[in-house]
Amino acid sequence: MPDSPASATARSAAGFADRARFLEELARRLHLYGVSATRLEGTISQVAGRLRMGCEVWATPTGLLLSLSDLDDESAAQNTRVLRLQPGGIDLGALCAAAEISDRVIDGELDVQAGRTELRALDRPLSARRQVAHVLAHGLAAAAVAGLLRAGWADLVVAAAIGTVVGLLERHSRRHPAFAPSYEAIAAFVATLLAAAAATFVRPLSVQTVTIASLIVLMPGLTLTTAIAELAEQQLAAGTSRFAGAAMVLLKLAFGSIAASQVVAALGWAPQTAATGVLPPIVELAALGSASLAFAVLFSPARRDVPLVMAAA
Repeated sequence: MPDSPASATARSAAGFADRARFLEELARRLHLYGVSATRLEGTISQVAGRLRMGCEVWATPTGLLLSLSDLDDESAAQNTRVLRLQPGGIDLGALCAAAEISDRVIDGELDVQAGRTELRALDRPLSARRQVAHVLAHGLAAAAVAGLLRAGWADLVVAAAIGTVVGLLERHSRRHPAFAPSYEAIAAFVATLLAAAAATFVRPLSVQTVTIASLIVLMPGLTLTTAIAELAEQQLAAGTSRFAGAAMVLLKLAFGSIAASQVVAALGWAPQTAATGVLPPIVELAALGSASLAFAVLFSPARRDVPLVMAAA
């Protein structure tokens, strides 16, 4: 597709350094919002071509390597940038916003400096209202999964309560980076301990079902799916490291749960196990809708995209 006059004007007005900084920021954003290596590399290469830049990009879950050149100045040397990054999460709203900013820069509606400024503005922290919504979504997802697993009414209530506690731990891990590496293990420990305590001192429960439902948000299903897709697309470095990261999350969850079980045994607790509940079919349908809503909140889509995300979930 040929450049529009506005795009060509915006490109010529921006120096190579400005275009390179914009491309670097866009790549950082796509990585931060959980884009797969194949999609990230393809998008950055396409945007670079529209900005008259040569680009070799190599992406892994923990870093980016960009080698940039100016197609309008063949005598200029390549500029290589190495970015060390933490594995990203899913933020559909910010991802769509970044894509819109990129399109506006390519179309000449924004110059690259303004585009980079708007990308950096996406770093605004969650409002207090959205933080509360994310915590409650953990509890709603836990209750919904307990319903889908045909647990009893008591199991749904306890799963919702423990899921909310897991949500609070997740908020704490975001505010305290030193806590983040051990977050999954601690969440599994707390969830298992609370489920066992409720089954021991309150009423019989399906302890395993409640524990799994409470931790469902931490299960790395999407990460594993992305890793397998990357391996199938011959993104061997990215796929292997992402798969290892997902396996490590599962290992931390297992470790936390086993450690809590040992503590329960040491304390002499005897959790009472309840038979699987028989709930009306309407509860299962309600649980399906509730789970879709909860995951839509956790994926942070733009408001207009919430119905689509719920339908996909």
